[in-house]
Amino acid sequence: MIVRRSRFALLLYCLTVLLVVQIGVPAQTLAQAQIELEVFTPFGGQYVVGEWLPIRATLRNQGPTVTVTLTASLIDEPTQYVRTFRIAADTEQVVWLYVFIARPLRAITVILSTNTGVVAQQDILLLLRPVERMRAVIGPSPVNSDLFATDSLTVDDLPDHPLGLSTLSVLALFALSEPLTASQQSALLVWVANGGHLIV
Repeated sequence: MIVRRSRFALLLYCLTVLLVVQIGVPAQTLAQAQIELEVFTPFGGQYVVGEWLPIRATLRNQGPTVTVTLTASLIDEPTQYVRTFRIAADTEQVVWLYVFIARPLRAITVILSTNTGVVAQQDILLLLRPVERMRAVIGPSPVNSDLFATDSLTVDDLPDHPLGLSTLSVLALFALSEPLTASQQSALLVWVANGGHLIV
């Protein structure tokens, strides 16, 4: 009788542990699903070999504060570009990644993860630019758009680091809808000092 009771108690304990584990797993999945990822390249995926490609990632966290890792991976390349940071609860945060393109590529994979695993993943299709540098415009352009690598960009599309401007030879600013941030201004100053041409 004692043996049977012991076996019954052990079985009940195992069932309880199993139930707790099964209940806990969906909670982690829901927590991960509360973070959305949207990636964007300012120049329509166009790039120049030997220069840096800027990638803007917009994260929307509808859950609690969490530490996340953003990773950009190149196909058939061991190098990864990683940023780890905390995103507050119920907020939207913009983060830039800068990826060096050493050879022609068709796509880059961007992965968002937490300590529990991958939250989101997106591929960015790339287009090799058959020139050494590109031209871009911020704001509504009064000149022919064929002169520029892509349609008019917004202030939010402007990278916050000079590496993100390395593919450009000319950048034109027309009727900005909002002022540039301090980081964007600093990036432009360095870019101009390194030979970039700014039209205002």
